[in-house]
Amino acid sequence: MIESKVENPCDLINGDKVRISDGTPEPPRHHKKKHRDWYRRNQIGYVFGNEQPFGRISIKASKDSKVAISLPLNGLMIWKHE
Repeated sequence: MIESKVENPCDLINGDKVRISDGTPEPPRHHKKKHRDWYRRNQIGYVFGNEQPFGRISIKASKDSKVAISLPLNGLMIWKHE
């Protein structure tokens, strides 16, 4: 699978598969709260909403998922799966 870094999140459309990362290493799994917070900022999902005026992006775990999380764009790196 080919990934390309997204320089401008405005280019993303709903349904694009992306990987997001804050660039930090994964903490040990026995640190439950730290690992949960890390996982929230480092995952693969589908763009559900792109709220540029507010500096946020919404990600779903799968295209059929009914639950989406909204993340602030500051400090996140985004790669688009092609």
